[in-house]
Amino acid sequence: MITPVQRWLNDYCDRCQTVSSAVVITSDAETQRLHPVAGWPANAPESLSLLAAARAAVQRAHPVLLIPPVSPSETEHARIVSLPLSSGDRTLGAVALALRSANDATAKDFLAHLKRSGGSLIAPLLDRTGGGAGSVGAARLIQI
Repeated sequence: MITPVQRWLNDYCDRCQTVSSAVVITSDAETQRLHPVAGWPANAPESLSLLAAARAAVQRAHPVLLIPPVSPSETEHARIVSLPLSSGDRTLGAVALALRSANDATAKDFLAHLKRSGGSLIAPLLDRTGGGAGSVGAARLIQI
């Protein structure tokens, strides 16, 4: 069964030819350890770069733009963008995208788009982390 978080990531990435891979991480309710809960494309090996970018976004509580230290010809991506996802004062996790484009403006556009569309990830992440979305006001669903 596909989780709501995985469905969101599939839908988002399937529409964007610039995205080469993606991951959503969240923290375990008991241990607060960050771990992946969704990845794209299906059956792709975990990307250490994507996971590191997602963890950095959570730790900094701020969007991250990374330029890999290798040339785009040696990897499938030229930029990684990551956005922390939060509800109120609580950080729930992050979404990270590997982009085929080396254009910084494109990367910034993806961050802006994630900020606008990432709110639909909050309710499923709250359910996963045991926070429940019932008490969260719509205006505070996502703070970036």
